[in-house]
Amino acid sequence: MNFIDKIFFYGSLKSDGPFYSMYAKNVLFKNRAYSYGRMAMYKGTFPALLEDKDSVVYGELVTVFNVRDVLLVLDNVEKYLDRVSQTVWVLPSNGDDSVNKEPKEVTAWVYIYKGDMSYISYLDMQEWDNKQLKL
Repeated sequence: MNFIDKIFFYGSLKSDGPFYSMYAKNVLFKNRAYSYGRMAMYKGTFPALLEDKDSVVYGELVTVFNVRDVLLVLDNVEKYLDRVSQTVWVLPSNGDDSVNKEPKEVTAWVYIYKGDMSYISYLDMQEWDNKQLKL
């Protein structure tokens, strides 16, 4: 497997979320992106991503340094989720003056829920808003 230094965040770990500070000092780059999946709530508390090839979820693709250290922290926090490598599409930024305005395909770590579905409630949204989080 190739070295992966990118992580796709779609919920409370996004830069506007309450847990961003856990890895913020390691962030090199941050871009708006999307990946296949479906938004859900885990135990009515935290957003989770379910595998779904028919829909997409928007979030942030973050490039970090010391990725192994960051993943150790995140794996502990996201212990009810599985970390998988999958394709994520980076959206062109407003300041991007390149000729190609198409999304760029990259491989990133993504936390996916594959556990007991009785803990899940489906959300009818493609992008999580951290203002909804009740801690």
